[in-house]
Amino acid sequence: MNFIRLYIYPIAIAILIPLMVLVPYLIAIHQEHVHPFLPYTSDTATIAIESAVFAQITLVIALLFAILSYLQYLQINTIYTLSDTIIQLKASIMKNRPKIIKFNRWSLYIAIYIVLALTSVVSFRSDEFPIIHPIVCITLFI
Repeated sequence: MNFIRLYIYPIAIAILIPLMVLVPYLIAIHQEHVHPFLPYTSDTATIAIESAVFAQITLVIALLFAILSYLQYLQINTIYTLSDTIIQLKASIMKNRPKIIKFNRWSLYIAIYIVLALTSVVSFRSDEFPIIHPIVCITLFI
């Protein structure tokens, strides 16, 4: 499997995260939907146009993060499962190989949870679901 330009995924995520907050904020200010001085992020993404922009950017970030996390899982899993036959690793790494494989699997589970939390934040808006939205936001930030 030939992967080319994998560095684009983290760069795209790093560019899109500030845009996820700034673009809906600027649209909300332009449409006069929020007060310009420090509104909540959830308030800037509750009304029609800015909520759609926020949702699209968030879903693209979730997709890129899912792809990046799975590629990282595959890379580490391939290195540590093929190390007996192809790659000769140091003895200290070989001793901790079961722990690394287990940690790698748990990191994939955490990444899946983060993707689900990101999509849930977009799906359950704060004005329509006043109980679910804060719970998902708090767990996502933790």
